[in-house]
Amino acid sequence: MAMSTQFHSTSYSLANLGTSIREVAEFVDDTGWDQRPEMFALVPTSLLAETDPSLIHDLDSAGLTPIEQAALHEDIDQHPDALGEIVSGITWPDSVVGAILVRQIVVLPPGADADVDADPTRARRNPASQDARLYSGVLRDGRGLSLLQLRTPDGAVAPSPVQGRVELLQYEGLGAEMLDALRATFEADPED
Repeated sequence: MAMSTQFHSTSYSLANLGTSIREVAEFVDDTGWDQRPEMFALVPTSLLAETDPSLIHDLDSAGLTPIEQAALHEDIDQHPDALGEIVSGITWPDSVVGAILVRQIVVLPPGADADVDADPTRARRNPASQDARLYSGVLRDGRGLSLLQLRTPDGAVAPSPVQGRVELLQYEGLGAEMLDALRATFEADPED
Protein backbone atom coordinates (compact mmCIF):
# COMPACT_ATOMS: atom_id res chain seq x y z
CA MET A 1 0.00 0.00 0.00
CA ALA A 2 1.62 3.24 -1.12
CA MET A 3 1.14 6.28 1.03
CA SER A 4 0.31 9.45 -0.80
CA THR A 5 0.34 11.71 2.23
CA GLN A 6 3.33 14.01 2.55
CA PHE A 7 4.23 15.06 6.06
CA HIS A 8 6.03 18.28 6.77
CA SER A 9 7.22 19.59 10.10
CA THR A 10 5.60 22.94 9.31
CA SER A 11 2.29 21.13 9.90
CA TYR A 12 3.31 20.88 13.55
CA SER A 13 3.82 23.59 16.12
CA LEU A 14 6.19 24.04 19.03
CA ALA A 15 3.17 23.16 21.17
CA ASN A 16 3.05 19.75 19.44
CA LEU A 17 6.77 19.37 20.13
CA GLY A 18 6.27 20.37 23.76
CA THR A 19 3.47 17.83 24.13
CA SER A 20 5.75 15.13 22.72
CA ILE A 21 8.56 16.12 25.09
CA ARG A 22 6.15 15.88 28.03
CA GLU A 23 5.02 12.43 26.86
CA VAL A 24 8.67 11.31 26.61
CA ALA A 25 9.44 12.83 30.03
CA GLU A 26 6.66 10.87 31.68
CA PHE A 27 7.77 7.67 29.92
CA VAL A 28 11.43 8.16 30.87
CA ASP A 29 10.54 9.14 34.42
CA ASP A 30 8.96 5.70 34.88
CA THR A 31 12.36 4.07 34.17
CA GLY A 32 14.11 5.99 36.95
CA TRP A 33 17.29 8.00 36.98
CA ASP A 34 20.89 7.18 36.01
CA GLN A 35 19.99 6.00 32.51
CA ARG A 36 21.92 6.36 29.26
CA PRO A 37 20.95 9.04 26.74
CA GLU A 38 17.87 8.08 24.75
CA MET A 39 16.65 9.14 21.32
CA PHE A 40 13.04 9.28 20.13
CA ALA A 41 11.82 9.79 16.56
CA LEU A 42 8.65 11.87 16.13
CA VAL A 43 6.24 10.44 13.58
CA PRO A 44 2.86 11.90 12.62
CA THR A 45 0.20 10.03 14.56
CA SER A 46 -2.01 10.04 11.47
CA LEU A 47 0.70 8.11 9.58
CA LEU A 48 0.82 5.44 12.27
CA ALA A 49 -2.97 5.22 12.27
CA GLU A 50 -2.93 4.85 8.47
CA THR A 51 -0.32 2.08 8.53
CA ASP A 52 -1.78 0.23 11.55
CA PRO A 53 -5.36 1.22 12.43
CA SER A 54 -5.28 -1.03 15.51
CA LEU A 55 -2.98 1.53 17.13
CA ILE A 56 -5.43 4.42 16.93
CA HIS A 57 -6.99 3.80 20.36
CA ASP A 58 -3.50 3.92 21.95
CA LEU A 59 -2.47 7.07 20.09
CA ASP A 60 -5.51 9.19 20.92
CA SER A 61 -5.48 12.49 19.05
CA ALA A 62 -1.83 13.43 19.53
CA GLY A 63 -0.32 15.18 16.54
CA LEU A 64 3.04 13.44 16.90
CA THR A 65 3.95 10.08 18.36
CA PRO A 66 7.40 9.55 19.92
CA ILE A 67 9.04 6.24 19.00
CA GLU A 68 11.96 5.09 21.14
CA GLN A 69 15.08 4.32 19.12
CA ALA A 70 17.86 1.79 19.65
CA ALA A 71 20.68 2.74 22.02
CA LEU A 72 22.92 5.46 20.57
CA HIS A 73 26.25 3.80 21.28
CA GLU A 74 27.32 0.89 23.47
CA ASP A 75 29.82 2.87 25.53
CA ILE A 76 28.28 6.34 25.32
CA ASP A 77 28.76 6.71 29.08
CA GLN A 78 32.52 6.59 28.55
CA HIS A 79 32.43 9.25 25.82
CA PRO A 80 29.96 11.94 26.98
CA ASP A 81 31.81 14.63 25.03
CA ALA A 82 31.16 12.70 21.80
CA LEU A 83 27.36 12.68 22.25
CA GLY A 84 26.80 15.71 20.01
CA GLU A 85 28.97 14.20 17.29
CA ILE A 86 27.21 10.84 17.55
CA VAL A 87 23.78 12.46 17.41
CA SER A 88 24.61 14.73 14.47
CA GLY A 89 25.61 11.65 12.44
CA ILE A 90 22.08 10.22 12.57
CA THR A 91 19.78 10.47 9.54
CA TRP A 92 16.03 10.01 9.39
CA PRO A 93 13.57 8.79 6.74
CA ASP A 94 11.05 11.30 5.42
CA SER A 95 8.30 9.95 7.71
CA VAL A 96 10.19 11.26 10.76
CA VAL A 97 9.29 14.93 11.27
CA GLY A 98 11.16 15.50 14.52
CA ALA A 99 13.42 14.00 17.17
CA ILE A 100 13.92 14.20 20.92
CA LEU A 101 17.10 13.43 22.83
CA VAL A 102 17.01 12.80 26.58
CA ARG A 103 20.16 12.88 28.67
CA GLN A 104 21.03 13.21 32.31
CA ILE A 105 23.20 16.19 33.18
CA VAL A 106 24.55 17.96 36.26
CA VAL A 107 23.40 21.53 36.85
CA LEU A 108 25.10 24.10 39.03
CA PRO A 109 23.70 27.33 40.46
CA PRO A 110 24.55 30.66 38.83
CA GLY A 111 28.04 31.83 39.77
CA ALA A 112 29.49 28.34 40.18
CA ASP A 113 32.92 27.62 38.68
CA ALA A 114 32.38 27.64 34.90
CA ASP A 115 35.39 25.37 34.31
CA VAL A 116 33.55 22.40 35.81
CA ASP A 117 31.33 22.21 32.72
CA ALA A 118 34.12 20.32 31.00
CA ASP A 119 34.43 17.85 33.90
CA PRO A 120 31.12 16.31 35.08
CA THR A 121 32.89 14.43 37.89
CA ARG A 122 34.20 17.71 39.28
CA ALA A 123 30.77 19.30 38.88
CA ARG A 124 29.16 16.48 40.90
CA ARG A 125 31.53 17.19 43.77
CA ASN A 126 30.12 20.69 44.12
CA PRO A 127 27.67 20.50 47.07
CA ALA A 128 25.24 22.76 45.18
CA SER A 129 25.12 20.49 42.11
CA GLN A 130 21.91 18.79 41.16
CA ASP A 131 21.13 15.98 38.71
CA ALA A 132 18.70 16.85 35.96
CA ARG A 133 17.38 15.51 32.69
CA LEU A 134 17.65 17.61 29.58
CA TYR A 135 14.99 17.00 26.94
CA SER A 136 15.99 18.53 23.60
CA GLY A 137 13.64 18.28 20.65
CA VAL A 138 13.57 19.63 17.12
CA LEU A 139 11.23 19.54 14.18
CA ARG A 140 12.51 18.85 10.66
CA ASP A 141 12.19 22.55 9.78
CA GLY A 142 14.69 23.49 12.54
CA ARG A 143 12.39 24.79 15.26
CA GLY A 144 13.46 23.41 18.61
CA LEU A 145 12.77 23.32 22.31
CA SER A 146 14.76 22.18 25.36
CA LEU A 147 13.21 21.53 28.75
CA LEU A 148 14.79 20.57 32.06
CA GLN A 149 13.62 18.18 34.78
CA LEU A 150 15.41 18.53 38.13
CA ARG A 151 15.94 15.39 40.17
CA THR A 152 14.28 15.57 43.54
CA PRO A 153 16.03 14.03 46.55
CA ASP A 154 15.03 10.41 47.20
CA GLY A 155 11.71 10.29 48.96
CA ALA A 156 10.88 13.92 48.18
CA VAL A 157 7.75 14.70 46.24
CA ALA A 158 8.26 16.94 43.23
CA PRO A 159 6.10 20.05 43.06
CA SER A 160 2.87 19.29 41.23
CA PRO A 161 3.13 20.79 37.75
CA VAL A 162 0.07 22.27 36.10
CA GLN A 163 0.14 19.75 33.23
CA GLY A 164 1.37 16.21 33.73
CA ARG A 165 3.20 14.69 36.65
CA VAL A 166 6.75 15.71 35.67
CA GLU A 167 7.81 19.30 36.25
CA LEU A 168 9.62 20.66 33.19
CA LEU A 169 11.46 23.97 33.27
CA GLN A 170 12.54 26.22 30.41
CA TYR A 171 15.51 28.61 30.35
CA GLU A 172 16.85 30.80 27.60
CA GLY A 173 19.73 29.11 25.75
CA LEU A 174 19.08 25.76 27.41
CA GLY A 175 20.50 22.85 25.41
CA ALA A 176 21.58 24.99 22.45
CA GLU A 177 24.44 22.66 21.44
CA MET A 178 22.24 19.58 21.55
CA LEU A 179 19.53 21.34 19.54
CA ASP A 180 22.16 22.10 16.87
CA ALA A 181 23.25 18.43 16.84
CA LEU A 182 19.62 17.34 16.44
CA ARG A 183 19.07 19.85 13.62
CA ALA A 184 22.05 18.31 11.81
CA THR A 185 20.22 14.96 11.74
CA PHE A 186 17.67 16.47 9.37
CA GLU A 187 20.22 18.25 7.16
CA ALA A 188 21.96 15.07 6.00
CA ASP A 189 20.66 13.13 3.02
CA PRO A 190 19.50 9.67 4.18
CA GLU A 191 21.09 8.25 1.01
CA ASP A 192 24.61 9.32 2.07
